[in-house]
Amino acid sequence: MFTSKTKVLLILTQDVLDRVRVLAGKATTALKLPVSLQIVLRALIEVGLKRDNHPALRANVEGQAKAVRHPEDQRLGKETAMSKWMWLTVLAAGVAMVLGCAQQPSGTVAMIEDKTYTVTPAAVTVKAGIVTGEVTEMKVTERVEKGSDRVVSPAKLTGMLKLKNTSANQTVRLVAGKILYIDAQGQPIKLEESRTEPVVKFATYGSERLDPGQDATQSLDVEFPAEALRAKKLKEIRLELAYIPSPYREESINFTVSIRAGK
Repeated sequence: MFTSKTKVLLILTQDVLDRVRVLAGKATTALKLPVSLQIVLRALIEVGLKRDNHPALRANVEGQAKAVRHPEDQRLGKETAMSKWMWLTVLAAGVAMVLGCAQQPSGTVAMIEDKTYTVTPAAVTVKAGIVTGEVTEMKVTERVEKGSDRVVSPAKLTGMLKLKNTSANQTVRLVAGKILYIDAQGQPIKLEESRTEPVVKFATYGSERLDPGQDATQSLDVEFPAEALRAKKLKEIRLELAYIPSPYREESINFTVSIRAGK
């Protein structure tokens, strides 16, 4: 993407970082594309540098420069180090200035918090052929802007999934799982276009194979449709499990041996 790249340590206050997250969330919703903090910070810095004569940017830079300025009698090496630090504060000032113009009035900081929805029941048993299990600790969480309840990070369903092979003579290789959210009419509730389908992957070594009587537990963290958060909209959650059974046999082999006297 970039022909010339370099790395730089950028130090920001927590409130500025929260405002960057808010802007990333807005961009994700508006563009229907995944927008990371890195993308937003890069855009803010580039736009801020193009507005180097803006009074708000100059005032911000001056304030930070005075706050970190060393006395003039410091050694030259320290002055050089400070000049590098000042370059970073200029970039941070550009970010803060653009955020202040684009988001909120000066002095107002957007606070981000988790909004949790209770899933009832929080634990359910599941069965798919010879595989049975349990989903526990279920809850839905989204990140919102405090006060306005504007969604910053879309809702996700989290919990723990435990599966067990109940067969006495078959081994099971777990392939994948898919979660469907079903409404009162028995129809799947669709996710927004820009979001990833809620699938369960058994990628951890050993967790994808279950011998007779064996079980495995893994975390569940999948996308949850905003439409399903509406009252009485969601009726049930369906787990579609794909697995491959194969015969499992244990045989005994006897072989004759003898032990000679020790020397």
